[in-house]
Amino acid sequence: MAKTNSGSGKPPSGSSYAVMSVGGYVLASILMSLPFVGLLICIIWAFVSCNNQNKRNFARAYLVLMLIGIGFSLLIFLSMTFLASRLATFGGYGGIRGIFDMMKNLGD
Repeated sequence: MAKTNSGSGKPPSGSSYAVMSVGGYVLASILMSLPFVGLLICIIWAFVSCNNQNKRNFARAYLVLMLIGIGFSLLIFLSMTFLASRLATFGGYGGIRGIFDMMKNLGD
């Protein structure tokens, strides 16, 4: 069992279970939101060298959310690409311009 500070229930400040402050979470969120640098920091904190368990778990959770976001974005991109390709070859009408021509002819 980990030794606590004078019966307060908090782990010692040098411990790997030391509590991360709100400012620490805000600073970590800002650092992780930077392109490329944030991803690198997130990977390092999650898997390589981070003594603080709270920071390590926060980085791992952030990575999971990033992967979910990337997967969702990829799904939307691929579905839009598929829909655009289907619209470009819409029934032999010549793509989008052909659809507008067909709509014009309906009014005549």
